[in-house]
Amino acid sequence: MPELLTAPAASPAETNPFQPAAGRAPRWLFTALWLVILAALTVQFAWPLAALPFHVSWNNNEGWNAYWTARALAGQPLYTDAASPISNNYPPLSFYIVGGFGRLIGDPIIAGRIICLGSLIATTLLIERIIARFGGSRWWGAAAAAVFLLIIATVAQRYLAADDPQWLAEAPMVASLLLLIGRTAEMPSRARLVAACLLMLLGGLIKHNQVALPIATTVWLAFYHRRGLAIWLVTAAVAGGAALAALALIYGHPFFDQVLHHQRIVSVKLIGGALHSVSYTLPEMLLAGLLAYSRPRDPRISLLLIFAPIAVLVGIFERLGVGVSQNAHFDGAIALTILAGIVLSCGMIGLRSVWLRLAVLAVMVAPLAARVARKAPENLREASAMKQTDARWQQAIALLARQPGAVACERPALCYWSGKPYALDVSNYGQKLRKGHDPIGLREQIARKQIGAFVELRDNRYMAGRGRLPDDFYRLMETRYRVAQVLPDDLYIVVPAD
Repeated sequence: MPELLTAPAASPAETNPFQPAAGRAPRWLFTALWLVILAALTVQFAWPLAALPFHVSWNNNEGWNAYWTARALAGQPLYTDAASPISNNYPPLSFYIVGGFGRLIGDPIIAGRIICLGSLIATTLLIERIIARFGGSRWWGAAAAAVFLLIIATVAQRYLAADDPQWLAEAPMVASLLLLIGRTAEMPSRARLVAACLLMLLGGLIKHNQVALPIATTVWLAFYHRRGLAIWLVTAAVAGGAALAALALIYGHPFFDQVLHHQRIVSVKLIGGALHSVSYTLPEMLLAGLLAYSRPRDPRISLLLIFAPIAVLVGIFERLGVGVSQNAHFDGAIALTILAGIVLSCGMIGLRSVWLRLAVLAVMVAPLAARVARKAPENLREASAMKQTDARWQQAIALLARQPGAVACERPALCYWSGKPYALDVSNYGQKLRKGHDPIGLREQIARKQIGAFVELRDNRYMAGRGRLPDDFYRLMETRYRVAQVLPDDLYIVVPAD
């Protein structure tokens, strides 16, 4: 086993950045940097928190999750056949967790928002705990965790308090990483390996796109802990096999058809969005690269150095799928933030000077704060107008409820709150149409005005590869339907023309 690296003991002045010492930065600089971070977080969280109790939705996933949550609680099938106009490509566990809480508070979408927010906070606290396991200054570890929260709030604002299972799945994944890291540089015990494996499986049963950490852990154990690798593989085989058997018994082959064989269009044209999201973690990437170049001998850091590039690359690859959003990059942001936090808190790779660390932290914060500043007026305006926005949404919900027949929504929360059954999964069915499949004859239904209303997301119209309906369907709709109401966020409600 490689020689372990023990971090040098920090002096009182290094442990407490506020303690005056020769050549130390003044306290006001630390305070100013924290105020910038907190102000940016306040702006970014303003409208997601303001919208939390209202029937207003900015995330297309919310209504989709609510419909499947309702089906789970009603005992209806969660997975359908290929000819169905609706499809579910998520594992089942989140629908029961959110649904159970939703029964208590009366609305699964609001329940999902609360769970999402709590899970995001838990993930951020776990990141700080992992950084603290390596010693060094707790202040710098907390600062790195705060920057992580700012990255998510800036790049993926619609995932801060949304009815989406991604953060609910991330929390047990990061908890498993905390178990693997441990309090010392020694390899994890058998109990911690088993517990970490089970937590990863739990996360996978909530959301199945988090493959980077299980892969990284397997590679790491293969290099550093062969006996632990055997325990890990046996646990994964037994627990994973039992989970698959239970899923097959409960849901049958439609589960595997919908989740594992989901028809998703992949387009390299979408790489621009992926690289843009990743670009906000470039300072953390640089610190991680310098740390790798220094060849640290602590095997725990090696786990993180294996995890980070796998997570970044997996996120970019996943983002090439139509309909996949910024949540594909969460694992990469987590791994890179932890590595950057270790460098800052322990003063590694030559960053002993507080001035240098402050400069690095400022470089991490500056592009995020600049983006927040540009959009601050819009964010604060949306937050302050939430009651008025809710009133407009209530009118739209009432309009949809009055329409005879089925309705189809690119923002499914509107259809859900209007009490309409789930008739058409516009996003997933749109991908079937792009592949030449139209099992329900949607074109003919539009031509005959058999669908009572559509909710269109106009900013995505005529943009090939976005995964909603092909362009000619919208052009046909314009000849058969008229605009009945316009909502914020470019939402248009169209009903059959007279």
